[in-house]
Amino acid sequence: MYESLVSDVEKALACAARFRKADLHVHSYESHDFPVPSDKPGGVVLTSDDHVCDPDAFLSGMPLRDRCLDIVAITDHNVSREACKLALREFSDALVLPGIEMTVRCTEFAQETVHVVALFPKGTRSETIDQVFASSGNAPI
Repeated sequence: MYESLVSDVEKALACAARFRKADLHVHSYESHDFPVPSDKPGGVVLTSDDHVCDPDAFLSGMPLRDRCLDIVAITDHNVSREACKLALREFSDALVLPGIEMTVRCTEFAQETVHVVALFPKGTRSETIDQVFASSGNAPI
C-alpha cells in the first residue's frame, strides 16, 4: 500500500543534501602555534605528547572516528605545503582537504589584520594556492 510512497521518499533522499560533521580549521605541524589544544567542542585535539611531526603520525594521531568527523581541512598560518601533502594521502577515516589561514591587512593605512580561512579541493597544489594571492597583490603576511 505504501510501496509507492517509500519508493518516492528513497528517490528524493538520493538527491538530497547530507549533513557532515567537519572541523574546517585544523593546524598541522607547519603552523607556528602547533600544537595548541582546540577549544572547539568535538574538534581535533593533538598535543605535543602525540609526537606528530610527520604526515603519517599526524594523520594517525587525529582521533576522527572518536568524534565522528567526516571532513577535516588543514589550514596552517599563511602556508599550505603540508596541508596539500596531507590531503593527498590516502586516509580512510575522513576527507582531508587542503587550505590556508591567511593573515590579511584590513587596509593599506593601518596595521589591523583579520584571519581568513580558504579551503581548496583535494589535489590542489600549494603552488596553485600561492598563485591565488600573487596576482592580487594581497598575499598573506
